Amino acid sequence: MLKKILFIAVLALIITPLAQAQDYDLELLVGPHAGYQEAIDGDDGNFVWGGFLRFKPFNWMGVEAAADVIEDSFLDEEITADNVSIMGNVLFYPIPDIMYLSAGAGAILTDINFDDPAIPDEDDTKFAWNAGVGFEIPVMEWLSLTADARYVFFDLDLSDAQVPGAGDINSDFWMVRGGIALHFGGGNGNDY
Repeated sequence: MLKKILFIAVLALIITPLAQAQDYDLELLVGPHAGYQEAIDGDDGNFVWGGFLRFKPFNWMGVEAAADVIEDSFLDEEITADNVSIMGNVLFYPIPDIMYLSAGAGAILTDINFDDPAIPDEDDTKFAWNAGVGFEIPVMEWLSLTADARYVFFDLDLSDAQVPGAGDINSDFWMVRGGIALHFGGGNGNDY
């Protein structure tokens, strides 16, 4: 339920500025993305989905808010974690309007479930930071295809989990995502 409320709140934050984007001298990009994610000590890779909102005051720099829904499992599914990642990033475009480098930080809301019913489930919010590279491939003046790869530094502390080996789990993860970006505003000289 918390994930649905967060997703609706992020969606409301995205929709609100769209109505006014044409009045400002900046570009606003919004869109969904989906991809693949794998924790360093996770059992298997998983599907990841979410969305983003980018403000680009210049064709060489932007800021991004992104939300993702991620599921992880560890120790042959003895531990599962349902995560909602909310990140803020700064984007630098060495190839303006096409390729970017990203770095940022945020929070990951985690619902930790244990296979052993004797161990109580946990909810936690953890700080995380990330770095990556991505592309915005212009298709039309108002549409781009997006792709990115990011490494997320995330310490899911399971040292008190009462599961052998849980304290040694490295929960950092990498992900690759693709999506679409709808462009609004754009007084920064973008000509596709």
